[in-house]
Amino acid sequence: MISEKNTKQELLEEYKRLVSKAKEQKVSIPAQAKGISSKSTKADILNAIQLLQEKFSPSSPAAIEISPVPAVPAPKPAAPAKPAKPAMKSTKEEDTDLNYLKPEIKDEIEALNAAKKLKKQEYALLLAIEQELVNFVAMINTNKNNNFSQEESHIEQRMALEQLLAEDAETVSENNQKKLDEANQRLLETEETIAKEKEALMLQRTTEEEQYRYELTKTHKEDDDLWSDELAKREEAIAGIKSEIAALQADIDSKQELVAELQAKIDEIPQLLEKAQQEGAEAKEKELGKEHGYKTNMAKKDAEVAAQSLQKQIDRLKADYEAVLLEKNAIQEKLDKAYEESNKLYMQTVQSTGGVKILSNLDKN
Repeated sequence: MISEKNTKQELLEEYKRLVSKAKEQKVSIPAQAKGISSKSTKADILNAIQLLQEKFSPSSPAAIEISPVPAVPAPKPAAPAKPAKPAMKSTKEEDTDLNYLKPEIKDEIEALNAAKKLKKQEYALLLAIEQELVNFVAMINTNKNNNFSQEESHIEQRMALEQLLAEDAETVSENNQKKLDEANQRLLETEETIAKEKEALMLQRTTEEEQYRYELTKTHKEDDDLWSDELAKREEAIAGIKSEIAALQADIDSKQELVAELQAKIDEIPQLLEKAQQEGAEAKEKELGKEHGYKTNMAKKDAEVAAQSLQKQIDRLKADYEAVLLEKNAIQEKLDKAYEESNKLYMQTVQSTGGVKILSNLDKN
């Protein structure tokens, strides 16, 4: 059932349904019920629906429910006395009288009745609105009182909270100051500890540096002593090798003189032979004859044998000379190798100790 509690859209749909039904049954639509749209108010739509429903069943009561309007407690001034109205006719009599009227007059009467009902509804709605306003004012006053009480309560709570916050702030301030003092004390202790550790570290580093310099100096001295011992040994070995080379060189020189002397004698042999042959031939040619020729041949053979012997001796001397020369070269190679090893040892010692040494006469050679 349609009532004022329905939404505006529902009322519009019901209005459209009644208009369609009126057109199907060819029922005239009242003027007040025409021109209703979504822009119309909810009250206009309700009034139009009520008029259409009365068109379909004019004798039945209106189908639209209106919520009851409570009595307004506010007193009203007394209304002035009105003249007595004539007695109203009954509904049947009114219907009988209306039957004799023209349709236009009937429509006007129906429109007036609809307007009258609409005004009654508007009045009832105004009364309801007024009651709602009264209730709303009462609610506002109640809320204002409640808000006032709540505000006082809030003020008290705020004051208590501020007092608590002040106490907490003082406690926090004291705690913070205490923690700050403790932190400063720990900071001082930490700084003192760092200073002591730094001093101990510097002392340890100084001690380690002195120990390192001492160990380095000791190592250098030991290396220098080892180098001096090794150098003395190598100089002694080199001196021995030099003595051997000198002896070999003297032997080579003496043999070279002998070889030269022998070579000179060998070179003179052909001349001596030729001279001896000439002298023997001239001296004995006449006396000895055949015997002299035989002896001459024998002398030649003896000279040749002597020459061959001398040649063999020279060859042996040359072989000895070459052997001695090879031995000298081998000893010289040993000497050069000894020099090289000595220089390497010297450089290694200098690099390892980082010191500077004075070159000896042996190193300069």
